[in-house]
Amino acid sequence: MKNFFAVCIIPLVVAWSATASAKEGIYITGKAGTSVVNVYGINSTFSQDEIVNGHATLPDRTKGVFGGGVAIGYDFYDPFQLPVRLELDTTFRGETDAKGGQDIIAFGDPVHINVKNQVRMTTYMVNGYYDFHNSTAFTPYISAGVGLAHVKLSNNTIPVGFGINETLSASKNNFAWGAGIGAKYAVTDNIMIDASYKYINAGKVSISKNHYAGDEHTAYDADTKAASNDFMLGITYAF
Repeated sequence: MKNFFAVCIIPLVVAWSATASAKEGIYITGKAGTSVVNVYGINSTFSQDEIVNGHATLPDRTKGVFGGGVAIGYDFYDPFQLPVRLELDTTFRGETDAKGGQDIIAFGDPVHINVKNQVRMTTYMVNGYYDFHNSTAFTPYISAGVGLAHVKLSNNTIPVGFGINETLSASKNNFAWGAGIGAKYAVTDNIMIDASYKYINAGKVSISKNHYAGDEHTAYDADTKAASNDFMLGITYAF
């Protein structure tokens, strides 16, 4: 991840160096709002010789959570008259949970299992923007970006009537991509209010556990995909 951002920050440094004397182009943004996180494609699988119907696809879950982040970028419009921006962005999101049930046959008896997945995602993105400059203080824009998503999954399984409550956790760094729209409002020459919407796809995370007891082998696998619809309001300061 460090190498990724070391490479991505080079264009910003070069652009800043080219116009450092004018002190134009660099900006920072702080933002907060609602992230509507979608947890989907949720699978839960028990594997053992005596288990029947061990695979289940659980219901998708969409939940609004708090989101926020910071960004540093370079605006090419003032120094170069190009209506584009390049930005490094970090966005944090609250935890989303998805609950479901799974019915299996174990050793000839029906067993109901309550399953709960908790997902948290943080993204580190390189975003490009195209600004539609006009004669007003409002500047609409479109954006697209790629980067890394750190996705954490906690999976809790409770077989009803067995007194078992087990939680497994795993995290994964995935390729992430996104696109969005928004608008800036210039309060002063240096301060802008930014309202934005972005869709971010964070990829897939999975958990596996194997249990051995003599000649018996029991395996449990769970996986899910995560995406977010981010509705943010931010304040930008341009240097």
